[in-house]
Amino acid sequence: MQVGDVTLTMEDDESLLQALVSSDAYRDPFVLWYRFPGTAHEFISSDSGNAWVAALLLPAMKVGEVLEIPVPISRLLFQTIEQIQAVYLAWDPTLSRIEVKAPLRNDSPSPGSEVGLFFSSGVDSWYSLLKNDIDRSLGEDPITQLIVVHGADIDVGNRKKDVFAKMLANTQMIGEQTGRSVLWNGTNIRNLYTKLGISWHWGQGGALASVGLAVESMTRKFHIASWFSYADELPGGCHPVLDPLWSTESSQFVHDGCEFTRQEKLRLVTQSELAMQTLRVCWANESARFNCGNCAKCLRTMLALHALGALGSCRTLPSTIHADAFREASFIFAHEFGYFQEVLSELDESPQNTELRNAVAEGVARGQASFDRIHSALKSIDVLIPLADSFILVDDEVIRFGLSLGRHAIPFLERDGMYDGPPADDATAIREFERLRGAGAKFMAFWRDAFWWLGYYEGLNRYLRSTFSCVLENDSLIVFDLRSKFEPSRN
Repeated sequence: MQVGDVTLTMEDDESLLQALVSSDAYRDPFVLWYRFPGTAHEFISSDSGNAWVAALLLPAMKVGEVLEIPVPISRLLFQTIEQIQAVYLAWDPTLSRIEVKAPLRNDSPSPGSEVGLFFSSGVDSWYSLLKNDIDRSLGEDPITQLIVVHGADIDVGNRKKDVFAKMLANTQMIGEQTGRSVLWNGTNIRNLYTKLGISWHWGQGGALASVGLAVESMTRKFHIASWFSYADELPGGCHPVLDPLWSTESSQFVHDGCEFTRQEKLRLVTQSELAMQTLRVCWANESARFNCGNCAKCLRTMLALHALGALGSCRTLPSTIHADAFREASFIFAHEFGYFQEVLSELDESPQNTELRNAVAEGVARGQASFDRIHSALKSIDVLIPLADSFILVDDEVIRFGLSLGRHAIPFLERDGMYDGPPADDATAIREFERLRGAGAKFMAFWRDAFWWLGYYEGLNRYLRSTFSCVLENDSLIVFDLRSKFEPSRN
């Protein structure tokens, strides 16, 4: 994986740092970019490779390629690369240990004056901000800068640009009222991860570190708000072990807030009227609302606020909750079940809460059954398909990001590594299938949510079953072995 053509330019009062990322995994180089306000231009250097290390180390380990960076990197960061890889490999041994080739810096920029917090307006980042005000009396560095990233949980496409605009406006109001500056950034790094099948759960830490390292001469310390407490800390891209390892001689990264659970954090957050006016927790990609009020994360936050008697004080979420919404909730991550259990333990014994408990129990049971099927399917893939073999995966983008990171699953249809929707007809499906098989795909797997393909695209179904061996077919997964075709009958 090679970084080339690193440039820093000014466009429409915005500072644009970008580079071409070349890999055998892409047909064409990927243009990775970071946008900052023009006022940050003097703090950004195209002669520093630190941001590219943080952005691309995990992708290079995913594809098993040497990471080559043409501009100098921090000696301290270079020394921790092996440790960072050791952490990733301990979590997922299907990754590859890779070499990073880059010149080393003989000096480093002087530490900047800012102390930043990556701020999403969610419970975790709000807790870190409010806690910092309390901890100043204990000698904690005061947070002076709120960093808002467009391209983290909110995609840089046009679909949710209004949501980001509102979040940025809220953060600017928060900055004005609390005496902090606000630095916004836009980046398409999440698209690069999506092309490679790297979930944001794994990629977020390196991505945020890359944003910070792009402006390391501005900010001497970066706070990354924790997802979990020390009691239940799980592997992931943001982690108390991993985040500090992105530090350089002039910029330090700290993982902040593991001492409390989500519910304990929320108790502090509810005491801030400003937080209750601006809280954003939603991750429903299909919703253009600030908080959809229907996704599992919105629902568990609403339930938590209800348990604390503070739901009516939150201006950004519905003020009432309905039991049926919990029965029908769609869960994205298995760790959400633990959050719900934590909240349920705090509900009193009122009739409404009894109904809510029953509804949550139904929704969680349904969600756990779904995750059990996914886990079983992923295990079958690990057993049937050799790790080194790429394979076509038809899953409506449900299970691809749950695969081991070292897996190479090709979405179908595929365009430049990204899922491109269903084919127009059987002829298109077969043509694209043969293109991918010719490019090296050894298997094709259908997840249960995409079984309808085999009914709708009858020609594709007949072609697969008459030409290749079906090595697994159950109620969750169908797998075809593409390594050899059936011999035509001589009779």
